[in-house]
Amino acid sequence: MQWVASTHTANPIGGKGIGFEGAGEGKLTVGDHAVFMGFLVGSSLNSRATVTGYTLPHIKGVRLALYAVPKPPRGSLVGVPTATAYGPHDTPPYPMVPLIGRTLGPPPWWLHTHHPVMMVALDVTLLRRGCVHINGGVQVRYRAGDTTFTRSMDGNNSVATTVFC
Repeated sequence: MQWVASTHTANPIGGKGIGFEGAGEGKLTVGDHAVFMGFLVGSSLNSRATVTGYTLPHIKGVRLALYAVPKPPRGSLVGVPTATAYGPHDTPPYPMVPLIGRTLGPPPWWLHTHHPVMMVALDVTLLRRGCVHINGGVQVRYRAGDTTFTRSMDGNNSVATTVFC
């Protein structure tokens, strides 16, 4: 029985959560977006994983979307976790592409790791006035070898038309 267990693929992504937990963005207007960017970091130098799907909760007051960020942000957008706001007619603060099919790749130099990473952006569109908490339900499914893994949001984020929630 131990031999069977040893043949299963180990989880290629280390740590907990998705990496954008614990951030908030305030002073938005209805229709504005807040983008929370995080990183899925490989558990070893040779980690391989491909995103096969994701789940987003339905939360009254916001519309959620999940993307991959193919190029690392620069300057003031560097930070973990990062929350960046932009208006409904503005260009997102960094390029965002479909998440499904993306793989772990080289880390940006400023992330201080040599392990492969995947940059993930949760784009939250505020649909009503007030404060909205995103307390979970965001999940990313990824495959390594013959095994599918799920990484869930471990914490919360918030968006608001006020300064604080």
